[in-house]
Amino acid sequence: MTRALLILVLLALIVVIGLSFVGGEPADARREVVAPADQPGYFLTGATITDTSKDGSARVRIRAERIEQKPRDNSVELTSLNLVYRGADERAWVVTADRGRVPEAARVVHLEGNVRIHGALSDPGPEALIDTDSLDFDTETSIARTDDDVRVAMGMNALTAHGLTADLKQGRVRLESRVHGKFNPPFDR
Repeated sequence: MTRALLILVLLALIVVIGLSFVGGEPADARREVVAPADQPGYFLTGATITDTSKDGSARVRIRAERIEQKPRDNSVELTSLNLVYRGADERAWVVTADRGRVPEAARVVHLEGNVRIHGALSDPGPEALIDTDSLDFDTETSIARTDDDVRVAMGMNALTAHGLTADLKQGRVRLESRVHGKFNPPFDR
């Protein structure tokens, strides 16, 4: 009886192996594995990305609490970021924001939420503090732009405007429209 059981098991095994070859996919058929669109491609926490100039010195340094690549469009999202730009004259500009996004193969960082630029327009001179809701920073040209409302403070003086273009390399800021200012004269006259 055990011999009959052994033959029956062998026949069943042969049938299963035969069926796996019949009606299956052709041997050269490829299966594509598609990652779910909402899954991260990669992510880093507490990381720094550095872009160097031709001489190897750090030109743009972005530190973020979280950096995450989105496979659906290969963009990179940044959370709680701090961007430091250092021009040829070694003046540093610091840009902070709640969030940032860099599209695939792009040189522009889109910043949103409590965006603040801090740096000196001239040397020597007062430091400028610029606040806005969103900003695009072109890492190639070192130009920051926004079409949102902005507030620029330098010492005791303040300006508000709608829209701004800041050339961080040249240390120039251009306010676009609806410019209003408040200048406080020095008290020691």
